[in-house]
Amino acid sequence: MCDLKVLLKGLMFIVFCLFVFSCSNTAVSPTNYSRLQIVNAIPASLSFDCRLNGTKINTSTIAFPNASGYISTVPGTKNVAIVPTATPTALATDTVNVLLENNQSYTLFFSSRADTIKTIFIDDTLSKLPATGRARIRFVNASGSSPMLDIQLNGTDAFTKIKYTKVGSFIEVPVGIYEFRAFTSGVRSSSLGTLSNQMLADGKIYTLYASGTSGNTNTTSAFALSLLNNLPPATK
Repeated sequence: MCDLKVLLKGLMFIVFCLFVFSCSNTAVSPTNYSRLQIVNAIPASLSFDCRLNGTKINTSTIAFPNASGYISTVPGTKNVAIVPTATPTALATDTVNVLLENNQSYTLFFSSRADTIKTIFIDDTLSKLPATGRARIRFVNASGSSPMLDIQLNGTDAFTKIKYTKVGSFIEVPVGIYEFRAFTSGVRSSSLGTLSNQMLADGKIYTLYASGTSGNTNTTSAFALSLLNNLPPATK
């Protein structure tokens, strides 16, 4: 009887070990992933797909001036390439290498000036949350045709003298509905573009960005202000 008890205990121990081993090798830790979103800020560009180390990662084509939304991937140094959706076998329009770290979120802008593509790579993993009843917002100038830009929030200057490819520091603002207006720096006679009826919610973090060509009215090239929600660290 004692030998039988010993045998049963031994079998139970083996089953337990196999269970633990199996779980340890199949469980996915959120900290083993990063998130990346791509913004098409290239005026007059064709809608494009994004490849990460040669593999397409977006599910919907990325048209100007839109973003892909966050896409989860394993961390590491990655080659990011954009390819026109209509000609998937064509050579990449542009490529850039970026470093994605564990449990971090990023936004990568593809923009252009004088037919030269520029990239703006920013970290979206933001540990400092706004105070209760407030939101945080920053500004990215991804409009290659623009001079330095000033941005007003509900008629009040919020960001000034932001050069092309530069990122304005975060500011905190009260929760509410906002109108954003872009101006040539120091000039208030007329705005370059307006984005109205935008809700900035309690405790949230946002990135406002400018893209397109000043004075152009074509929907694939026109100057535009757009708003992104920044998300917490990567999960999968």
